[in-house]
Amino acid sequence: MKIEQIRYYFRSKLTTYLEEPTANLLSKMRINPNQITFLGIFFGVGASVAVTNGKFVLAGSLIFVNGFLDLMDGALARKLNMKSKRGAFFDSVADRLNEAVVLMGLSIYFLRFLDQPLVPVTLVVVSLTGSLVTSYMRARMEGLGHQGSPGFFTRAERIFVVMVGLLVSRPIEMLWVLSVGTILGSIHRFISIWLRLKDNTK
Repeated sequence: MKIEQIRYYFRSKLTTYLEEPTANLLSKMRINPNQITFLGIFFGVGASVAVTNGKFVLAGSLIFVNGFLDLMDGALARKLNMKSKRGAFFDSVADRLNEAVVLMGLSIYFLRFLDQPLVPVTLVVVSLTGSLVTSYMRARMEGLGHQGSPGFFTRAERIFVVMVGLLVSRPIEMLWVLSVGTILGSIHRFISIWLRLKDNTK
């Protein structure tokens, strides 16, 4: 079974048992999907502030809430038939922002409290670069007319690693996993997309 098939399998289960029931509840509360996205940004920035001050467990908890809200804005948009280009654009920007601000917060924490922050800050830079490149490759692939999310260590996996690493207060160990994972994941995605783009043009 391919990585994408495994991801889609778990996502379908998540949709059935979590997203759809919660979207039904939110729709009755007359909540707008964009409001959910904006609230997610609030929790993402809150996690960044918490991690900047070394409150890792709090930051991990806020990231958990942020991840839940990230699931629900799309589910609610589908439930209310409010899917739009603007909503998709806002959601994508919010995703990149939430991921970046937490890593930026970690950099600030290391610079503030560690005597030798070079290695952990470098890991943050590598992780952030890898995540942005991975996300860009998917966007570029879709711009060329191909759909899907090839490869492993996508945003969902990255967020899970960051959340768990902070909840157990192991930020440096988490960054090693994140940096290595994003490097390998971006290489794998590049190869996967390269093989999909079977044409004779440069």
